[in-house]
Amino acid sequence: MRFGIASIFSFRPHVEHLAYLAAVLEGGGHEIHGFTCDAALSHCYSRDLRGRARVTHCAGCVIGGIRSFAVPRLWSVNRRLRSSLDERRLARLTVSSIATRYRTESGADLEIPDLRAAQQQLYGPMEVIYGNAKRWIGERKLDAVLLFNGRMDLTAALAAACEDCRIPYVSVERSWFGHGLLLNPDQNCLGLREIKRMSLEFRDAPLLADQARYAGRIAADRFRQRNTLEWRLYNMNSESGAWPGPAGSTRVAILPSSKNEVEGHPDYQSHWSDHTEPMELLLRKLHLDPTWCVLRCHPNWSERVGLNTGWRSERLYSEWGRKLGMTVIPSSERVNTYALIEQADLVVVNASSTGVEAGLRGKPVVGIGHAPYEDAGFSVHIQDDPDWGLLDELKRHDPERSIRRTLRYLYTYGRRFTQFEDYVRAHTTLRYEYLRGADPSRLVRMCENRRLEPDDPASGTDDESETSIVQLVRRGDWDTLGKWERPRIQARTLQVRRRFGLRWVDGVRSILPRGDL
Repeated sequence: MRFGIASIFSFRPHVEHLAYLAAVLEGGGHEIHGFTCDAALSHCYSRDLRGRARVTHCAGCVIGGIRSFAVPRLWSVNRRLRSSLDERRLARLTVSSIATRYRTESGADLEIPDLRAAQQQLYGPMEVIYGNAKRWIGERKLDAVLLFNGRMDLTAALAAACEDCRIPYVSVERSWFGHGLLLNPDQNCLGLREIKRMSLEFRDAPLLADQARYAGRIAADRFRQRNTLEWRLYNMNSESGAWPGPAGSTRVAILPSSKNEVEGHPDYQSHWSDHTEPMELLLRKLHLDPTWCVLRCHPNWSERVGLNTGWRSERLYSEWGRKLGMTVIPSSERVNTYALIEQADLVVVNASSTGVEAGLRGKPVVGIGHAPYEDAGFSVHIQDDPDWGLLDELKRHDPERSIRRTLRYLYTYGRRFTQFEDYVRAHTTLRYEYLRGADPSRLVRMCENRRLEPDDPASGTDDESETSIVQLVRRGDWDTLGKWERPRIQARTLQVRRRFGLRWVDGVRSILPRGDL
């Protein structure tokens, strides 16, 4: 097959991941054709996020991009080659970039004139990438394309070109837990189709002993704050204490995340402009006094991503919570979110991984809107008005079943949905080791069938093998769970390195902020 390997932004470690996949495919006898920007565009998410001058940002992007790896037959974007896209489609394909760049929280935020103007600046570059990608796919007679992300402006234009040329594409991102790769066929990195399908398929499939230990180790790392391979860490140096709100009959922890992180994606759509409205409706449906609620603003909202903090999210939730009489904890405070979960009788979230942590503590979890774990069976999700009847499931809540299904979800995400977990091993968030032996035919089938195969399809026949781990999680015995070490496969290292004269790049970039930080 002829595979396109498309990298626009030079985010680490994603360019290296694409170079690795190119090497795997070349080793299987497939033909590789690269695609890169080469500073052809006036605007892009990566540069606009940081507010950098074009000359300095683009030079660094070219040096740190896919051209610095041995990816053959590179197509360099020609700014004069452009194909028109419908304005409504351009708006849809760029909304994720603008929402994330400005960290919006409601639909009204997206209508601010400055944001609309910034969004329209991306339209021309989008049409250039789209036009070049269509020509590249046609002239090179590509059968499939592997591309970074697929969510942000220029990567979304690449995905749109693949769709219009009717060839499969796979978006490539780093995985949640660090090891392996997040590969999503015919969807961008946020697509829920495959994780929902696998979650539903395996939620009632018992884990084998080592599978349960793997999931238990992930849980232990999170609660001991040793999950250092994840992209962002929260709760570091936080302080635990007594429940900070009034002692009502039901303690409710409301733990919202940022809506901008999924803005514009069809898998996360609802008719609510923001999530405060359905959260308020939830309290009424369950006859819960808002004064019993503790609203913990996400720690990320006080952190800068590019040029912006999450002040819009914090303002919206803080004003809403205080209006209803909730106890509101600002994002900058060092209150331990895990301690709030531990003391809560009900946890309310919207798409964040906090719902998984609450599930591990056996808590009833209500998710507002869509989430990757919505079909894993340990939480109730309200995505639209007809869903309110699902709240009856809270009356049948079983803490042990919740823990069991959450562990199964962790294993499904880490070892089934995540691909090549045995062969792509993270030492840090940026430094990886690649092992020989990955099967290139897995990528071929992924493109031909347009779906994932579980990286590990095995499961147990009864609950017995996972029960001891469930009990350790229920007791919160993180030290015991954290002792397990997964056996390393015996394989030689596959060298994935920059070209000889550019190997100094990673040393210099290692002292710079990574990705969107």
